[in-house]
Formats: sequence, structure tokens, C-alpha cells
Amino acid sequence: MTRILVIDDSPTEMARFREVLTKNNLTILEARNGEQGIQMAIDEQPDLVLMDVVMPEMNGFQATRKITRNKATSHIPVIIVSTKNQETDRVWGKRQGAKEYLTKPFNESELLQVIQRVKPAGGSPVGGSTQQQARPKQTTVQDIRSKTSSKQRSSDARVQVTAKQQSNQATKQPSQSITGNVSNSSIHKQSMQTSRVQTQQIPARGIQSTVTGKAAPKPVPSTPPVAPKPVPPMPPVVPKQVAPKPVASQSNPKPDDADDNGIYL
Repeated sequence: MTRILVIDDSPTEMARFREVLTKNNLTILEARNGEQGIQMAIDEQPDLVLMDVVMPEMNGFQATRKITRNKATSHIPVIIVSTKNQETDRVWGKRQGAKEYLTKPFNESELLQVIQRVKPAGGSPVGGSTQQQARPKQTTVQDIRSKTSSKQRSSDARVQVTAKQQSNQATKQPSQSITGNVSNSSIHKQSMQTSRVQTQQIPARGIQSTVTGKAAPKPVPSTPPVAPKPVPPMPPVVPKQVAPKPVASQSNPKPDDADDNGIYL
């Protein structure tokens, strides 16, 4: 179990350290000032020291220098946790031998990460009591079957791709050209003769329509044209001559308005 020495004169900050460290399966050792902390570091030999800076009689920079330069405690890493947040304070703290420098108020996850990174190798992991360690996943029969089926699917896919490529290559190959001294006109004549022979061999009644699949209608024989009968010419019509009737001659005809004596009335 990791043992951490906290050197801080503030009861409030000490309570905060105690809450965070004990919750994450870390043992805490408490010191109220720098001189007490140096002596506890020599006697207890903790795994790590959390050091405050602003303390009476001896500040945190001085206590860090004494711990890191003492042969009995030089192997113990020191992390400074202080309210002093200037860059010069960070540089000065590192020059006194501190491994890391955090400012207050500190973040719990950040503090645990720094402790995990700085603490000596071989100690228990930080947060072991509250966080369950990851266990290696056991291989089940279902996993083996799924892996086998996935491999089978991949092999089938490769076979399909290979077959498709082969088919594409076969379709891309050019057709064999006609060799020999054969001209286009002779080929055309030969094809025309073949089509004529095939047309003569097919009976008219057996021809079927390639579109509908039904038998073609029988051809209707054509009837020869009928010549009209000659009409004899009509004889000319001669008009009949009518003889004029003879007019009875009267001597000295009497007009209608005359009397018997020939005197006009």
C-alpha cells in the first residue's frame, strides 16, 4: 500500500488531503510544519511527500531542499502543493528538488495523476479500492465461432471478387478476327445466300411471329382481274320524217268578223 506524507499547517487543507487519499486506497501521514515533516520522512520512509510552501519557522522550499539532499531521504519524491502560482515559484521549487508543482485549490483527478506518475515503481496503483482493475477478457466459444464465420465471409468475398475479375477479363478479350484472303464482299454474299436458303426451307404455314409467338395468317390467293364484256355500239337514231298535211284551199275565204256578204262589221 502506498504511504504518503503530507506536510501542511492548514487543518482545512489537511482534511481535504485526507479525504482524497483515503478514498483512493492511499495511506496518509500528517506533519504540521517543515521540521516535523523532515523528521517523519527520516523515520517513516514514506513513498511520496506532498509539501506546502507557506508555513511558519521553515517554509516548504527549505524543507524540500533538506529532504532531497539528505542521503536518508533523497530517494523520496517530493510534490509541492501551494497557493503560490507564479512561474518563478515553480522554477524555484524544481531547483530545490521537487518533482512536480501543483497550485491550490487542486483538482482531485490531477493530483491522483501526478501521484501515479511520480511515485516509485512497484507500489499499489492509485485508486485501487474504488476502481476495479481491468481483467483480461476470456475467449468463449461464441467468440471463436464469430471469428471463424468472419474469416469464412472474408474468404468468400475474396473468391467472389476473383471470379468477377476473371469474368471482366474474359469479356474484355477481343473476338477472334477472320483470317485468310476473304473480302468483305464475299462474306456479304455468303451471308445473303445463307439467309435465302433458310427462308426457302421454312414453309409458309410454319412461320411464327418472333414478337407475339403466334402463327402468321395464311396468305390469301389473289384472284385474276375480270375483263369487262364489250358493249356493242348503239345504232344512230334517225328522226322520222312527217309529211305535212295538205291544207284545204278555199276561194275567197271570209274573215271571221265579216258577214255573209263580205262586208266588215
